[in-house]
Amino acid sequence: MFFLIKIGDFSDSLAFAGSFAVANFYGLKLREVFCEEEPNTVLMNLKKDKEIIHLLGDVGMLHPSGISWIEALGAWKQPVLLFASPLPSGDIQGVVPAYVSLCKTFSVPLAGLIQVGGIWDPRKRKLDCLPWLGHIPDEFFNKNPDFNQSFLLERILLNLKTRMYSLNL
Repeated sequence: MFFLIKIGDFSDSLAFAGSFAVANFYGLKLREVFCEEEPNTVLMNLKKDKEIIHLLGDVGMLHPSGISWIEALGAWKQPVLLFASPLPSGDIQGVVPAYVSLCKTFSVPLAGLIQVGGIWDPRKRKLDCLPWLGHIPDEFFNKNPDFNQSFLLERILLNLKTRMYSLNL
């Protein structure tokens, strides 16, 4: 089980499509949880079912119970996968490395980052020193992705599997 978190300013439908693609690849159920729900209560009541949970909302925002989702994920040692989308220039917003830092601060097992849509610039992604797993291109979200697009997703998710293995998850 791991949690998918959308960071940055891009459409919820694109984030959902990326989440669905990851869950579908693994053959797992995709479940959506709103960040307004109390994190410890949700985490305590999670079944041991193999599922992927897409968190909807701001995981860094303090919940009225006194804890944020990102803090709770770290306390419960739940792995996360971050989705980000670039600006039209291909640059990544500053909120992306900020969330990577939050994961480190709260000891959240970070499985990595996937760029959803936009221009993939491998040089820039290497220079930002973030744990990128790859890019799901805009074309993948067409109704009938071609072989090359499916291959890209498979490569990303194999990178994810390797990363999760290296984190002992």
